Amino acid sequence: MKIFVAAILAALYLGILWGPTLLVARRLYRGGWLSIFRWLRIILPSQLVLTVALLVFADIAGLRNPAGLMALATVGVSALGAAIMTLSGFVAMPRN
Repeated sequence: MKIFVAAILAALYLGILWGPTLLVARRLYRGGWLSIFRWLRIILPSQLVLTVALLVFADIAGLRNPAGLMALATVGVSALGAAIMTLSGFVAMPRN
């Protein structure tokens, strides 16, 4: 049962982390940029690595409230990934 709960929590965490980025990519794909999903191979692992790096740095620095820092890092990196996808869509999307 503990493994099932851990799997559910991991899926929820990845959904929060990657959800906005995937929604922006889907919107850009429907808007006509068919190669947008190539960017996801770079951005999604980078989001995960950046979140883990921020959490490790916070632990090494001795900051308190690790649950709050984890939530803040996850939401911040998620918003950053969605912003990067949106900006790359405005800059590189083919025009008709």
